[in-house]
Amino acid sequence: MAGESYHSFVLKLRRLYPEHPLPGREEYRECLRSLAPISFASPAVEFSRYVYVRRMSWCECSWERDLLPLEEDTTILPNYVLSVPFLRYYFPMCLHIAIEYISGVYEAAECGNIDSFFERTLDSIIDHVHLLSSDERELLREFCSLMEESDYLDYLDYPYLRRALDPDAPRLRRIDFRPNEKRKPCC
Repeated sequence: MAGESYHSFVLKLRRLYPEHPLPGREEYRECLRSLAPISFASPAVEFSRYVYVRRMSWCECSWERDLLPLEEDTTILPNYVLSVPFLRYYFPMCLHIAIEYISGVYEAAECGNIDSFFERTLDSIIDHVHLLSSDERELLREFCSLMEESDYLDYLDYPYLRRALDPDAPRLRRIDFRPNEKRKPCC
C-alpha cells in the first residue's frame, strides 16, 4: 500500500472523528456499570480506566505504548468499542491500528497479538454496522479498498466487510482471515 493512501486515510479519520471533547465522567461511569456483569469484559474495563485517568484522546493511543503493556488481553477491546458509548469514542483508534497493520507497520516489530486485534476490529464492524453513520460507512469502504491493495495482508473473505457496509445487504457474521504468507510473524 502506498504511503500516500495511508496518510490520506489517517487524515480522513481525524476529520471524521474529532479528538475533542473527550468522553466525560458520566459516560465513564456508565461504561463501567454496563461492563461489570460481563465476565470477559475485564480488558475493556482496564483500558477504560487507563484512558480515563490519563485523559487520553483516541489519536494519542497506540498499540505498542498503550494497549500492549496492559495486563489484560486487549485484543478483545474491539468487541466493545461500537456498543459501549464511552468506548465508542475510541473506535477510530482501532481503525488507526488496523490501517497501520495493513500498511506493514507491525511487520518486523515485537507486537503481541496484533493479528487477533485486527481480526476482532473487522468482526466488530460487521456485527455493529447498523450503528455506523453513512460517513463512517464511506470511510470503511475506502478501508476495504486499502485492504485489497495491501502487500501485507492476504484477505480471503473481504467481500464480507464490503457486503456488511451495503445498507441493503443482510447482516453477516464472522469473517475468515489469515495473514499474508509473505509477512513475517509478528512475534
